[in-house]
Amino acid sequence: SSRHPNAMATMKKVVIIGGGPSAKHCAEKLVGAKNLQVTIVSANKFVEWPLAMPVCLVKPELHDKAISPNFDTFKVKGTEYKFGPVTSVDVSAQTLTYTADGKDEALPYDALIVATGFGMPLVYPALGTSLADRKAEVLKVGAAIKTASTIVVSGGGPVGLELAGSIRVQYPDKKVVLVSRSKIVAGLCSCLARRSSPGTPRRRRTRSWACSRA
Repeated sequence: SSRHPNAMATMKKVVIIGGGPSAKHCAEKLVGAKNLQVTIVSANKFVEWPLAMPVCLVKPELHDKAISPNFDTFKVKGTEYKFGPVTSVDVSAQTLTYTADGKDEALPYDALIVATGFGMPLVYPALGTSLADRKAEVLKVGAAIKTASTIVVSGGGPVGLELAGSIRVQYPDKKVVLVSRSKIVAGLCSCLARRSSPGTPRRRRTRSWACSRA
């Protein structure tokens, strides 16, 4: 930062946990405020657009379009950045701990913002993973879907439906089983069964969908 060291000492420290769009927008709103020092703690050194992942997991060749490999292009000017997964938060001491290069680092704060979104295996990258490992994971999932004859998707929410639909469109001959706790998804399955690429016989489309409650 270009601020004078004496001024920095009297500034309130705002720490934002998260490296995605929400954390970025928080920093953009706060960084210009007087007497605030803004720090973002991002678990990963790349940015991935989670809304695109249900499609990218089925078509890994599109993955590069859903990631920003150079985090510098995503940074907010005037914001300090730390990289590594947050392992603990001490609310009483107003300090969080994150792991950077295998070492625990303490970071004090006056205000803490948690903008991490939510965790979902495969759809979100693992905390602290490298870009190379994430790309390899997406390729592995895509290959597994391509070679499978039956794919089970656990979860009947928007992400599960999007993933199941992406598989269904890309591979109309595969059987897709959608497992959900809700009865609502059963009605949606009949609609999804009718979604396919042009020229796919209606009978084949309908047989390729199954729904189950769990």
